Amino acid sequence: MPAESPMKKREVTGLLLYKDGNFMQVLEGEAEVVGALHDKISKDPRHSGIITLHRASIEERTFGNWQMGFKDMNNLTEDEKAARSDFLDRPLNDNSYVSAPNEALFLLESFKDTVR
Repeated sequence: MPAESPMKKREVTGLLLYKDGNFMQVLEGEAEVVGALHDKISKDPRHSGIITLHRASIEERTFGNWQMGFKDMNNLTEDEKAARSDFLDRPLNDNSYVSAPNEALFLLESFKDTVR
C-alpha cells in the first residue's frame, strides 16, 4: 500500500502557482495545521522572500477537491494568458501584493476548474 502524502495526512488542500522562479500558494485546512505548515515553509532555507498576503477563517474550502493543485504559469496558452491578471509579473517591491490580497485570490481561483 503506497504511503499517504503529507498534505492528505494533514487534510490540507490548496493550489500552487509557479512563474519565473516564484511561487504563490494557498493553503486550506485547520488553522493550527496550516499555521504550523506555514511556519515550517518560512523556516526552510530553500524558501526566501515569503510574503503572507492573507490569513482568514473560511466556511468552505475553495480548493477542497485537491490535495495540492499545481500550475506552471510559464506554459499558459495565449487564451489562458488573456484571461489572467498580471499579478505574478509585478516586481516583489510592488505594494499591490500586500494592498490587494483579493487580487491574488482572484488569480488563484481563476485556475480552480482547470488545474488537476
